[in-house]
Amino acid sequence: MSATPQVYYYYKQDTNQILAGSADGSITSVDDMNALLISSKNTPLTDINTIAKIKSLGQSITYQSTAVYNSGSTGFSIPIQDDQELWIYRGIQPSNTIPVGTPTDASLGDSNNTQYNAYLHRPYKLYMLTETGSGVGSNPWLPLGDPIDTGTTGNGLTLLTQGTIAYNIKQQGIVGNLNYTNNNLLISRSRDSGSFKVLQGNRQVHPWVETSYISLGAPPVVGSAWNIFLESSDTADYGQNLTFDRSWNTSTGGGNPGELFVASNNSTPASVTAIDIGRGTLTSNSTDQILSISSSGHFGKPMGQIKLTEVGSPSNYAYYNITSINSVPSDYFGLTVNTPDIGGTWPPASNAISMSFTGPQLVTTLTQVQTTYVNTQPTLYDQITLNNGDFSFTASNFDTIGGDNTAASGSSQFGVYAALDVYVEYKATVDSTNTGDVSSQGIVRVDYTGSTGVPYYSLISPGYNSTFIARSGTVSASNNDSLFTYQLEVVSSTAVGSTPVDVYATKLSDVYLSLSSSLSQSIDGLYIFNQLPTDDIYVTASMLLNAWTGSEDGAKYGAATSTYALSGPPLYGEGEAGDGTSWPTASINIYKGNYPGSVPTEASTPLHTEQFITLDGEYGNVGIAVTTSFVLDFESISFQDCLSLSLSVTSASAVANPISKA
Repeated sequence: MSATPQVYYYYKQDTNQILAGSADGSITSVDDMNALLISSKNTPLTDINTIAKIKSLGQSITYQSTAVYNSGSTGFSIPIQDDQELWIYRGIQPSNTIPVGTPTDASLGDSNNTQYNAYLHRPYKLYMLTETGSGVGSNPWLPLGDPIDTGTTGNGLTLLTQGTIAYNIKQQGIVGNLNYTNNNLLISRSRDSGSFKVLQGNRQVHPWVETSYISLGAPPVVGSAWNIFLESSDTADYGQNLTFDRSWNTSTGGGNPGELFVASNNSTPASVTAIDIGRGTLTSNSTDQILSISSSGHFGKPMGQIKLTEVGSPSNYAYYNITSINSVPSDYFGLTVNTPDIGGTWPPASNAISMSFTGPQLVTTLTQVQTTYVNTQPTLYDQITLNNGDFSFTASNFDTIGGDNTAASGSSQFGVYAALDVYVEYKATVDSTNTGDVSSQGIVRVDYTGSTGVPYYSLISPGYNSTFIARSGTVSASNNDSLFTYQLEVVSSTAVGSTPVDVYATKLSDVYLSLSSSLSQSIDGLYIFNQLPTDDIYVTASMLLNAWTGSEDGAKYGAATSTYALSGPPLYGEGEAGDGTSWPTASINIYKGNYPGSVPTEASTPLHTEQFITLDGEYGNVGIAVTTSFVLDFESISFQDCLSLSLSVTSASAVANPISKA
């Protein structure tokens, strides 16, 4: 199996650009680079010591960074789409550690560590947005959701319930009146809504609902009703994307246009406000689709469009937005429409048209009622299968009144699960009557992704079978024509296999640069007054300011022969481009506190500050010594008061602006 292609990204410090290239030098043209950027590959951001993922695929959010250090900044916002991930590149942080000084509200990985820019002479971090195109994800749906019973006092059941196996059982939404102010995971809202995308319908994805009351006078109570809507699908699931051939009835009188006919209330297409559809010969799929669109409208969903096109000439069409559907008549549907979009000749001279619909459809409404007995497990709706598509959900008001008209307290949660695990044990059987053509002699080749994540196949002769472990939904048969068939069954819904990885057409789309306004600032030393002075204290401090001189190898990207260099060999050593202008401003700060309860920190207000400014930005070849002194009144000193010193070099405020993209 060939290696998964990778793109290597480099931060060009002197110009604040991100460069892209390959590690092996195989990229020789712009076309090669563009092809590599959009190819399916594992994420290239894999150095766990310096790179961490902050946000995964599946949700549109705004990330508020508060982990901007030594700057006095309040942070900045990064908008993230549902097909994007946010990563951070910062100083070395061993995995599973949180450095001292990291803010408590910082996201995982957004720690108090920085890289150093030798041109700007400032610490920095890069916030990187990756954009995901087509490919194969390792999760059956996104967002994956929270563990079951998150935010409740529930039972925490996860797998075997009601005799049904549930894998990846996750919570997508929760409502209730558990108002626990000390635990923000517990809920206090009465309604909820959200969305999720099913990516692996082959794993047999089903919904579940669990209602749990911790305070209840007398049942029954109904919790909440959860409505699931199909927003879009690439297949004909639930009647979506089906096309029905009809004939155009030129009558504009209204009412039933005829079993195979469609009519409007105006002969001018742009003035049409009502469309009638004969109901008698509609298939169950199309009837269910129209009724489902109508039901979605009752829940406040847009009803989408009715699309009418001429058979064989799709450039002749009439599209209308649906605002209401009258489904009461037994012989036709009456649609109220507006916002016409007319193309070509309409109605067509042939009167032969095709009809289709777009718009959200109500899939089902689910509840779990609590009766005399407390619910000890969720209701798994294994008879409702959610195939690949975009779904949304809403919850009704949570029922807070018991059967005896007294207050009730609890929660209702909704989620999805998979009936099949990532890997499944299959059995494929070829009937003994299979003959096939002369070359195959009835042998069936069954292809699948094996337990190690690579392609395999089995050759099965007539009258035989083969049992094997495969990734769910990857089994297919070659040479399987009308001359022979094979039967496939699931022997075990779970099997051991290697953990799948996300393989997407992922590329870096935006980078935000966070620069600290301080090269170095730390509190050094701590003098504690264990005896009270009888005279004033003279405090002095000094420091030497000099240009950064680098080191022979430590600050370089790599050797001179490396793929990446700044217009030649890496220019980071002593005497090279990094050896130059230093900081225009420097400060000496003296802090006063009391040991051990109020020891000063960098966030404390200094007792004394002296600032030094150089106008030309240069400190010369030998540097410049600066010093400060002041008098501390002995009467202001208490027992175990302490003094500490902070030396800092500063420049402008922190910034976070998108930088150039490759």
